[in-house]
Amino acid sequence: MPHEEFSIPAELEWLSKLLDISDSYQKNVIGVSHPFCYITVRHGLVTSQLDDVWHTDGFSTKITHLPEQNYIISNCYPTEYVEKAINIPDNFDPLIHNLHKYLASQITDDDIKVAGPDIVYCLDPYNIHRRQQFIPAGTVRTFVRISYVPIEIMDDANTPNPMIPVRHYNRDGVKIRNELKEYV
Repeated sequence: MPHEEFSIPAELEWLSKLLDISDSYQKNVIGVSHPFCYITVRHGLVTSQLDDVWHTDGFSTKITHLPEQNYIISNCYPTEYVEKAINIPDNFDPLIHNLHKYLASQITDDDIKVAGPDIVYCLDPYNIHRRQQFIPAGTVRTFVRISYVPIEIMDDANTPNPMIPVRHYNRDGVKIRNELKEYV
């Protein structure tokens, strides 16, 4: 639980300082207290192509809530992001239209900024970002995300924590996303 004493596996003890810093920032700077905290650590050869499309983290279409905050850091090929307001048309329906493709259609190369390696960034659902697309084969990358969220994340990709019961949502979000229509 955030804002209480964290209990993490010994293998993640190296994250203690980052947890303390992010927790303090949540409490003392942002002033947002969420009931859940998730840690994502990805280390190894870069092979996935799921995060190299423009996206946001933390929107919920079913529950009105304060948005989540994600503290991210990468040792190399850090996250790309844009600082640009993108208007979503009134007739855009996220149950019909692919938001990721729409975001990509609104972003030019001149809009893209690159985070610095080994620097912590705080993102919320209004920060459009992606993993860099062109990472050389054989690259070993470490990426860490500490997420403070208002609702439980029911993601089958989460590593089960024996202290928290695991619920499954039994759907392939990427497949569903890729079947949505492009907004014209």
